[in-house]
Amino acid sequence: MPLILIATIALLVAFVGYATATNPVGCKNFFENALSLAASISPLHVTSGGGTPMAPLLKDHLVLADGSPFNFPTEPSATASSPATPGPAASPLDYYAIYYAAQGSDPQAFTPGLVQWYKKFKPLHHNFELIFVSRDPDKSTMLAFMKATSMPWPAYSFEDLPTDGSGIEKFAGNVLPDFVLVDSDGKVLSDSVSWTGSDLGPQHVVDDIESIVQIPPKPPKPPKPTVTAPPPQLALAYNPDLPPIKLWSPPQPLPAKDNWTWTMSDGTTYQNVVVTEVTPDTVTINHSLGVAHVSIAIVPPDIQRELNYDPDAAACASHPPYSFSDRFVACAMAQQLHRPLAWLAVDPKSLTLSSPPIDSEADLAQMAVAHIKFESIIILIDDPSELDILTPAIHDQFLVSDDGPLPAHQLYATPKIVFSTPDASTFIGRVSFSRMKSDRESAIDTVLTHTVPATLTPPTLAEQNSNEDQSAPVAISGKSWTPPDVLPAQPNWTWTTSEGQTYQNVVVTEVEPDTVSITHANGVAHVPIANLSSDIQKLLNYDPVAAAAFRAEKDREQAHPYYTMSSLKEAQRVARQLDWPLAWICSSLTDMNATNPAADSEEGLTQMAVNELKSRAVIVFLDGNADLPALSPLIRDEQLFQLDDGPLPDGHHFYGPKIVFSDADVTKTFGRVSCTQMKATGSVAIDEIVASIPKDPNGMLTANSPTASAATPGSPTPASPTIAPVPTTPSATPPPNPTANPSTATGKL
Repeated sequence: MPLILIATIALLVAFVGYATATNPVGCKNFFENALSLAASISPLHVTSGGGTPMAPLLKDHLVLADGSPFNFPTEPSATASSPATPGPAASPLDYYAIYYAAQGSDPQAFTPGLVQWYKKFKPLHHNFELIFVSRDPDKSTMLAFMKATSMPWPAYSFEDLPTDGSGIEKFAGNVLPDFVLVDSDGKVLSDSVSWTGSDLGPQHVVDDIESIVQIPPKPPKPPKPTVTAPPPQLALAYNPDLPPIKLWSPPQPLPAKDNWTWTMSDGTTYQNVVVTEVTPDTVTINHSLGVAHVSIAIVPPDIQRELNYDPDAAACASHPPYSFSDRFVACAMAQQLHRPLAWLAVDPKSLTLSSPPIDSEADLAQMAVAHIKFESIIILIDDPSELDILTPAIHDQFLVSDDGPLPAHQLYATPKIVFSTPDASTFIGRVSFSRMKSDRESAIDTVLTHTVPATLTPPTLAEQNSNEDQSAPVAISGKSWTPPDVLPAQPNWTWTTSEGQTYQNVVVTEVEPDTVSITHANGVAHVPIANLSSDIQKLLNYDPVAAAAFRAEKDREQAHPYYTMSSLKEAQRVARQLDWPLAWICSSLTDMNATNPAADSEEGLTQMAVNELKSRAVIVFLDGNADLPALSPLIRDEQLFQLDDGPLPDGHHFYGPKIVFSDADVTKTFGRVSCTQMKATGSVAIDEIVASIPKDPNGMLTANSPTASAATPGSPTPASPTIAPVPTTPSATPPPNPTANPSTATGKL
């Protein structure tokens, strides 16, 4: 046997010698490739046997960069009175990445890049955590390294590190930095040090993590309820339970007077006036110098009455069709103008075509919009999938087969109109494509003249006054209004409204876009400015469009004092529409339902913040810890997690409520207000931040101004009863954030 072995080795040596002599390059490449392949095999490819469960191995041994203890969650999120770790209900983690490193052992500057990767990866992977195991000489050096690199993950306590190579040390290699991925049972899945001892680099493990660690599956959505379409009906239908709508109509006959002279509220005078056409907002006249198209809002009140002037109808026409995404604004506007909603299913491009063929989709759609724009607020539906989130009162009407057999998967022919009450709760009527094609405008009139919901009845003056809210000047869709610089005053001033009410010795005390508050000989009154003469309207800076927008915004505030993460996109659309900032309030929704809370309690401060901001910002309410993992790091890590309330127990970051201000697109922040500040100053801290948010000439929120950038974005601020609100500016490099860990930071919620 030894002779056979010796002969075999001799033959192998002879073969290698011959190969090297005849093809030295090829032989060299062969051996290099073989050695490279062997070195590249990591525990990802050669899996080890069973390991040690990680949860008990790490329990009570982890700390944060500030030295405070950290533990993985063992129970679901806490109540409003007890801090807890954010995220879904606690469950054992599936994967642990162990990072062995030391200050000065990172020649490739890998750690800063790992921090940025973690901030993006961790919020989407709640079943994963990264643990730092220090190779520094002492605890203070370890914590300094964590703070200098803004490590957002926990570290194994320096005092608890085993010295015999057991426990957390069993996974360590012989190079630094060393990065190891293990599962919950301690089974090695990837290592930056291969089984041959060569260094594959920590990026090798990052790549493996992204391949192995999957986003935890979301619970399945409940199946959508099957909606059974109503049986086929007439192509034109209306709700017989509702009385007819009183449509605006031009005066019959057109008013006329000999040598008629009109003097407008802006001072323009027309002589020898002859009225030739009247619409709800404009009158066309011939006069001694030619032809003019005059806004009825500026003609004298007695002439307005002769022209059947209706300010709400005029304001209604000033609002073009709303997109489906802006339906909430349209609903509020419809309620303020006492007009129904017209849900128009059509391709929006057809509304812009010039000279479309008669009876084509574009022709019928343009006819419909022109005909109903004075009588209703129009909302466009350009995708049948949008029907799924509408109320059955609207949704089911679109499913009625009014136009006969249609191609497969086509629910209806366009255009099709469904009218509803302003709150979209009650069906008024519908007009199909085929009916519009045959009867055109008369088909629409037939529906509307059969119906008017009770909700369209104009509110009484008492109802209007009950909803009054003192707020900043309104701005909606670019239409702004400001009160007169000086409140108008005249001695012994007498006012007579268009309804015949007379006020004597009038003194103006307050002006809003739609209402003026006065004292008079018999007491106090709140008078709709639309009911006053045009000369007084001019003194009060009255604008019917701004007045309608102001009322619509008040209704929106009442319907949506705040939004939640589930309606974030809708909140962002409103913020863009109003050119307002987003105000992220982190507290607990249960606080909003508390009755008579103490002023400096969490409940009292939360309700105060919402009431202060609802007229100046679009509020996104973060319901405790559950919403934090899904937040942008710009809001969560760089603002909410700053220690403005001072050091807190158990690694918690703030007390609720806490507010962060940002732009609608969440690309920059404008400041934050902590619970400590609100307790000390009430609403003053909020007012200072809101007042400091500038707007550029185009109406877009910006933080790039001397006002906004006067203060440096904050590193952790110690608690103080006089702490000031923290303005922030955008920066390419975020401020140091030693505790920004979305799995541990909390408020006192």
